[in-house]
Amino acid sequence: MAFRPFIGWSQKELETSLRSAQDDYAAGKTLSSVNGGDAGSSKLVQMNPEQRIKAILYELFLVDPDTYPASAQNRVTRTQVKFSGYADGTYSSS
Repeated sequence: MAFRPFIGWSQKELETSLRSAQDDYAAGKTLSSVNGGDAGSSKLVQMNPEQRIKAILYELFLVDPDTYPASAQNRVTRTQVKFSGYADGTYSSS
């Protein structure tokens, strides 16, 4: 992870922010802004809750790897099935 927006935050601050991001994710919060007057527009760029959770978990891993292991931040995206058998590729069910 190249971009680290939470450098210098304490573990307590990170855990509080993690809880807030989890609440936002669970509630399905999104950002939207619409201006109707004078044909103006504005744009606000913000991390979505899932991105915030990933970034915070990474920082927590750096602060306390025993409590927040690397496996807490990596999701399984692919699995592979392996069947056991004999070395020559044959299989016997006795």
